[in-house]
Amino acid sequence: SGGPSWIVSGAEKMPAGTSILYDHVLSPFYDRLALIWPTWIHPNVITCLGGLSAACSLVGMGHEQWTLACVAFTVYHMCDNMDGKHARRTNQSSMLGHVLDHALDGTVGVIASCWICCDHLFGFPSALRFALC
Repeated sequence: SGGPSWIVSGAEKMPAGTSILYDHVLSPFYDRLALIWPTWIHPNVITCLGGLSAACSLVGMGHEQWTLACVAFTVYHMCDNMDGKHARRTNQSSMLGHVLDHALDGTVGVIASCWICCDHLFGFPSALRFALC
């Protein structure tokens, strides 16, 4: 009716939001990496460290220090993946942590996107002030 049956049945079995790369490479990697955090560290501390790394990345972008920006963004991405894994491992999951994590992700995404678009499409920095209003 809509195509080969193996495509439909495969799509039905795959949970939303997963990918082969994440399921088989990144998630197991971050599962192991999350073990570096001592159990007494609260997951929200990891989230906040990720937020500081994201801020450093944005500062690096602003000063055209692309190595700093890329390394700091990678650290942010790692913290973003490890905070939830650490919270589940230590039974410290909370609604506050969930909201903090998603609020940080959304803020970083919007600011970084506006920064890049303003820099490359409209002329920086005057357009950034307009875009963030």
